[in-house]
Amino acid sequence: MRGVHPRRRRADVVTRRTPDGPPQRMARVGVGTAMGLAAGTAVGAAFALLLYMITVVSLPLLLDREVDFVTAMITSFRAVTENP
Repeated sequence: MRGVHPRRRRADVVTRRTPDGPPQRMARVGVGTAMGLAAGTAVGAAFALLLYMITVVSLPLLLDREVDFVTAMITSFRAVTENP
């Protein structure tokens, strides 16, 4: 690929490595793609919930009292699980 712009070269590598081939065929959304999007959304929601559970009480606790961050995160997690 001599004389080809580096961005074009990277684009060619990406389209060759995708299972569906060129982008025109990748535009079709199938059941596998929908399931992948649903799974990705569920994993993202789980991470967001975990982050919320750890930070909702710990950040104000860190600002208000003299505690280390691990104790604050554990306290926040326990507070959220005990008070749904």
